[in-house]
Amino acid sequence: MTRQQPADARRQAILDSASALLLENGLRATSVDAVAKSAGIAKGTVYLYFASRSDLLAALRARYAHDLASRAESILKRARPRDASSVTRAFQRLAADLVDHILASQRLYHVLFQEAGVPEEETMAPLRRLVLDTLRQSMEQGALRPMDPDVLMRFLLDGMHGAMLPLFHGNGQNRRRVQAGLNEIIRRALAPQVADD
Repeated sequence: MTRQQPADARRQAILDSASALLLENGLRATSVDAVAKSAGIAKGTVYLYFASRSDLLAALRARYAHDLASRAESILKRARPRDASSVTRAFQRLAADLVDHILASQRLYHVLFQEAGVPEEETMAPLRRLVLDTLRQSMEQGALRPMDPDVLMRFLLDGMHGAMLPLFHGNGQNRRRVQAGLNEIIRRALAPQVADD
């Protein structure tokens, strides 16, 4: 890492080094000193960007969550809130993307959340807000049946997560079956508003 590197690029490089070390060595064996060596900087430089090891890990969790929310936003913003089938297809695409992403990054997720003993509720708040806003908007515009949007959001996201768990333990086996099941559940959960209702 060069001294002339912009602050944001240096911060990202530190996070990249920490992420790689966590994947390679796990949580206990990844120290600030090891991160500094891996990034090619002095240990004190890490502390210019992160007050502590805990702060560094929190930044990695926030980056993980931001990436998930960005992926979701790029999919959900294409949904037409007045069109139930468009909203349903967007959520089915989101489920497929989340399966791909989480399978690809399951080791990092495990280290950052399970090994660290950190609940994901606060960290995943941006993704939850985005899904909640999409559901509310679709209900307000009459595409989806009126119901408690917060409960529906949690049902969808927590249900997707639960349905994906066997994939993590089976190294992605039965992915097609799980995805087909998710697609069907999403289709039923996001049933359109019917005129007779």
